[in-house]
Amino acid sequence: MASETGRKDSFFDGVQLPAAPPPRPSPVVSVNITTTVSSAFSHESPVSLRDRGKFLKPAKPYGRINSDLTLPDCHALYPMLMGPGNQFASAFEKRFESGNPGLQKYSFSRNRGEVSVRPQVHAYGDNVVIPTLGMKFSFECDDYDEVLERSASEVRSFFEWASKRLANVARMAFELNDPSGLKHLKFPRRHTMLEIDFGSSESEGSGARMTKFLSAQRRRIISSHIALAPDAVLDPRLERELVKSNAELNLKSEAHLLLLNAQGSLFLRVPSGKLAGSSAGARARPYENRFENVGHLSEIALLIQHLGLTASSSDELNSQNWASDSSAMRRWVKYPQNGLYRSVGNLKMWEVLSDSHHLVSVLDEASERLCAETI
Repeated sequence: MASETGRKDSFFDGVQLPAAPPPRPSPVVSVNITTTVSSAFSHESPVSLRDRGKFLKPAKPYGRINSDLTLPDCHALYPMLMGPGNQFASAFEKRFESGNPGLQKYSFSRNRGEVSVRPQVHAYGDNVVIPTLGMKFSFECDDYDEVLERSASEVRSFFEWASKRLANVARMAFELNDPSGLKHLKFPRRHTMLEIDFGSSESEGSGARMTKFLSAQRRRIISSHIALAPDAVLDPRLERELVKSNAELNLKSEAHLLLLNAQGSLFLRVPSGKLAGSSAGARARPYENRFENVGHLSEIALLIQHLGLTASSSDELNSQNWASDSSAMRRWVKYPQNGLYRSVGNLKMWEVLSDSHHLVSVLDEASERLCAETI
């Protein structure tokens, strides 16, 4: 049937169609995760690591620990950096992953898995190494609550995967077939940085949104650091102790948060580019290298703890390592302000690490033990 205008009537004429569903909003939150897992290992027999290179090849002496922290020579520690050689990925999979692939998500090769893992080893002397496995991962979400849930899940799965493989990376550095000679302290350290981009609106910028997020999610952030589960129910005393010990680490900017103790760190910040040119950005710039400096300082604390707890006159190599580095390590424990006087922030982070690793007790007990064993 045609209308008076000659147009054919439509079947839907006079029928009110349901409104089309609104388009799915683009993700409001983008999150970049950087996380590392590390531990310290020593070997009972001397190995010239500079002559190695089959799986992990030595690089030039590593100076960033000293240059980034602007340390005087008397506090300087110079590990040798070892990076993966051409045979590392295939040899590791053949020797250690065969029949036990673990989580397929991670791989030492960019050609396998979803996430590429970067191995790195710092060698102190000829029998102490600190292997580190690090990965980066990004995701987007629509819900603020999902930020911590997804981040904790990603970090937890990587921590479980990496913790089981640190000893094997140490074996690759020493080129050992037998792991029985390796000594290490349990409980690997994990350090995580979350760069969270909340976008911006006409009424508030990224820094303001991050400040609100940190305030609203405080308890869940603490649970994410301690238990790798934002909804874990913790003893309130644990929360109070962590907040108290970290109080002086977060005074310069409300758009950042650092939680730090012996188990590692959790650092939340807005991507630096989002704060550029603003007053919040000017206040945030002192924290620009904070994640890297936390890693450096934590490694020094881990080294002192490992050598102090394993040093023995009956173990010639560990005793020699303790003796050769004891002067610098004593200065770190007894006089940290003389080495970190250029940065109050670095000094405050070190004080938290020294207390949480009980380094004064470790240093005193190791000295007493070695003196008693030589009498």
